[in-house]
Amino acid sequence: MTMSLPGATAATTIPPRERWLQALGVLVFVSLVGPAVGAVLFPTPLSGPYIWWTLLTHDQGTFGDRLSVLGYVVLGSYVLGMVPAVAAALVMALATLFRGRFGYAVAAGAGVFGALAVWLAFAVSNSTANLQSGSAAMLAVFVPICVVAALVCRWLLSLVRILPRKVTARP
Repeated sequence: MTMSLPGATAATTIPPRERWLQALGVLVFVSLVGPAVGAVLFPTPLSGPYIWWTLLTHDQGTFGDRLSVLGYVVLGSYVLGMVPAVAAALVMALATLFRGRFGYAVAAGAGVFGALAVWLAFAVSNSTANLQSGSAAMLAVFVPICVVAALVCRWLLSLVRILPRKVTARP
């Protein structure tokens, strides 16, 4: 027995066990790689120039100093990026489970969902949340980061072959 949608082709018909394993692979990969991708692409606006300046200049500190700054960036990315990465990974895993694969539009939508998830987490945890200005500013920062990170993760999923490449029909 195979899982398939109406109008599915042989390329999208995958046995259920393989589909579950593929969805689990997407969930784990995006959850672990997503925050690091977000940190590399978009360091925080205030510390980003300092971090890159420290890493790239040769006259500032030793190699160990540069490595410790990079460690702080990675640690911060997992602290701030785990909630949106897991939320986006859940959307991508569900798309994989039900459709066998997903495109870049679904990945971008998953990134927006991840940004909304972190916005909701902050709004619920802060009893005096300013929903008019503070939250809008947070969304303005998190939405582009999450969308670009989700698109890069989608590309990486295809590159490491967790997602199958699109098969074109031969005449």
